[in-house]
Amino acid sequence: MDVALLNERVTFQKNEAVADDVGNHRNIWTDYYACSATIGGEGLASSKEVQEAGMTVEDVSMTVTVRYCRKAVDIMSTRYRVLFRGEIYDIVNVDHMILKSASDGSGEQAKVFVAGIYISDSKMEYDNETIFTTHDIFWKLSNQKTSVYSGNVAFFVTDPEELTHIVKQVKQIASIPWEDYFIRINESEYQSVAYQIQTLEQLTGIMLLAVMLIGIIVIFLVLTMRIRNRIHEAGILLSIGTSVSQITMQFIYEILMVAVLAFMVSFPFGSFVTGQAENALKGMETVIHMPLFLQNILLQFLIETFVIIFTVILASLPVARMKPKDILSKMS
Repeated sequence: MDVALLNERVTFQKNEAVADDVGNHRNIWTDYYACSATIGGEGLASSKEVQEAGMTVEDVSMTVTVRYCRKAVDIMSTRYRVLFRGEIYDIVNVDHMILKSASDGSGEQAKVFVAGIYISDSKMEYDNETIFTTHDIFWKLSNQKTSVYSGNVAFFVTDPEELTHIVKQVKQIASIPWEDYFIRINESEYQSVAYQIQTLEQLTGIMLLAVMLIGIIVIFLVLTMRIRNRIHEAGILLSIGTSVSQITMQFIYEILMVAVLAFMVSFPFGSFVTGQAENALKGMETVIHMPLFLQNILLQFLIETFVIIFTVILASLPVARMKPKDILSKMS
């Protein structure tokens, strides 16, 4: 068996009868054995039209070759099926003799040193039957002439913008013989959606700017109405000698006290909301991290403080232009 051709992953599923809590029995398909395999005649390349129930349908077939092992011995055409690339295939025939003859060890043998034994789980790409070895052992066991090994390993990054920096860091690993390896960057999938992502970022920025402007306008209108409702109080303070700047500072202090209280409540509340959103997205098999950085929170608070001070001063200008006598006469 040429182990280099075992380059696809298949899962054999078994039909089993299970009982629920009330004792009812039903048949379900469960994963029985996942391994590497050689696929022959895959998909439409071996498809043909057949007559079934008076209709012409497409019959897609393929051959699956796996290494001989204890679990593979029990696989049969009944009660088992194959899951390959998300598609389900029925097993028509199983030839254990070919499987055993291809894996009976009649080829070359090599003396190796076992560096470690691992146990696979559902999150790993490889099963317990996979052996990791050096190139010279690979060529000897596969009965092939020594040449350039064209295998590859794929790594994925969460942030494409950091891809160049990550590649530079990897190339600095001195333990890897870089004369035998090279790194190929594949950004085709990212580039295909990069334009849509940039457009979405621009729309998000415009929406945030619009929301900010609307918020400033709302704050200005609310503070203007609040100060106009207290114009009588301002007139009394002006009549007893209080300066316009002192009255304005009093308005600023009062509003900032409320803003600080709202800020102290918003931080834990925002952390709770983002945490719930992350958990909900994880349930939909989407991992999105939305951290709340302290420097961003402080910057936001400084911007809100500046907006409040600016709007209070702007809303206090009509009061500053009026004389105490005019204010009290209008209110009386």
